[in-house]
Amino acid sequence: GLRGRPPPPPMLRRANRRRGPVPLFGSDELRFKAPADEGAGADGGEAEELTPLFLRRSDFRAAWLASGGSDDALPAAQVSDLRSLAWQMECESAFDWRSIVLVAPQDSIDLALELQQQQQQEQQQQQQQQQRQQQTDSETGRMLSQSDTPLIDAIQRASQSVRAPFFFPGHKMGEGAPAPLREAVLGGAAGRTAPLRSDLPELPELDNLFSAEGPIHEAQQLASEAFGARSTHFLINGSTGGILAAVIACVQHFLSARQGGG
Repeated sequence: GLRGRPPPPPMLRRANRRRGPVPLFGSDELRFKAPADEGAGADGGEAEELTPLFLRRSDFRAAWLASGGSDDALPAAQVSDLRSLAWQMECESAFDWRSIVLVAPQDSIDLALELQQQQQQEQQQQQQQQQRQQQTDSETGRMLSQSDTPLIDAIQRASQSVRAPFFFPGHKMGEGAPAPLREAVLGGAAGRTAPLRSDLPELPELDNLFSAEGPIHEAQQLASEAFGARSTHFLINGSTGGILAAVIACVQHFLSARQGGG
């Protein structure tokens, strides 16, 4: 059943007083059977019973009714605190906490599913667009012009399509940037984040600097034509990276020549 709760430490009590507790609602009378592939023991015994904990009392009641219970028989919810439960899990390692399941609010689950579907649709659209573009390029033979900006175009498309930036930099496409940074970057336009939305790492759709095959490769081809060079490779960390690369290349060539002639 639900564990007895020893008094939380003073630091945790102070945190709950300052920020307010995060209540969890559950009951020993409301339990779920674990899925067959997860809850059955190694000996193929009975599936384990799980005790759900809800962040909302209304979700606790809805689960009780969905399990076949009635409002008249609705058990009194045992209320605990999320922070206290996390502390208890850390301290009491002997107890098998896998029988406790945190259930997200239904509207949060619906939103997550909706965002997942949107992301899948966008990925499918991008794949279809890339396939159409590849087919067109193979049929007509894509010829780059000095007026083309393949890397900038790819960055602009990515900045408009990314919804949840789980990658660096930490300003999260400007949404997480503090106001002083936005003011410094944008010259006082503290509410806009458009330039920071384009500050992106090497996402799959932006190609790979170390093995360029997409927009970086096309941009380097255009740069080579503009410079009259045999090949061009973009650098990071300013000119120092290029100087070091040139020195290392010469040293390697020199050492190889000495070794070969020795």
